[in-house]
Amino acid sequence: MGNTIKALRRGIKAGVESMAHPTHSRFEAGGKRVVCSHCGNTTFDWVGVLGISHAGYGIQCSNCTHLEYFGNRPREVG
Repeated sequence: MGNTIKALRRGIKAGVESMAHPTHSRFEAGGKRVVCSHCGNTTFDWVGVLGISHAGYGIQCSNCTHLEYFGNRPREVG
């Protein structure tokens, strides 16, 4: 029981830390680099919204938080 609780605490801590310090990535879709249609930024974070997988794939601009959606999963390029 003690090991299970410790493992859960480590997992929760890792999840909270990753949300506090997201890793921004660049993406390509349809052979083109994805650029934010609002501000022109080129780095994004995956959107973790419930149900998004049914509507497509979403990424959020790391600068202005504008959401870009795609029918096919965009490819991370760094």
